[in-house]
Amino acid sequence: LDEIMHALYFAYYPLVIGGIVIAWTGGRRRGPTPAPGFHTAFTGMMLGFFLAYVWYPFLPARGPWENADLVAGLRPFAEGPFTHVIGLIISAAAVSGGCFPSAHVSGAWAVTYGLSMMRAKATPVFLMAAMGLSIACIYTRYHHGVDVIAGFVVGIAGGRLGAVLAPGKRASH
Repeated sequence: LDEIMHALYFAYYPLVIGGIVIAWTGGRRRGPTPAPGFHTAFTGMMLGFFLAYVWYPFLPARGPWENADLVAGLRPFAEGPFTHVIGLIISAAAVSGGCFPSAHVSGAWAVTYGLSMMRAKATPVFLMAAMGLSIACIYTRYHHGVDVIAGFVVGIAGGRLGAVLAPGKRASH
């Protein structure tokens, strides 16, 4: 379970990068012009991230993994490839005080929202991955439950704003 949860936490990278690639290509090989709906998905994702980041200076929350007393009684994670990779990423690139709301969750849900309006075939995969990532953020001790809930809310808000503000229109399914 430890390895599955760390793999789901790692899913943040393919979700965000893959979501934008799918939005650009429309699921097909394309040239230099984005597919219809790309601007909606991209704008929504960026607004989802922005709505998370804007709170960090005002609510500098730290994740459970940064509180030695909080995690002292918990068993260590079983070591596997994803657990190891996430440990390396966190040890080299984590930002202290950037926990609430979860930008991992907000970005993932915002791009999922954007794709749901234009790529019906990709939507179930992205929904499952975003749900898994949300659960994994808590299980892996990188976020508190409230961080994930707030990340979901601002991610959906960003996705919705992207749908309203982006110059691109919805693609046909």
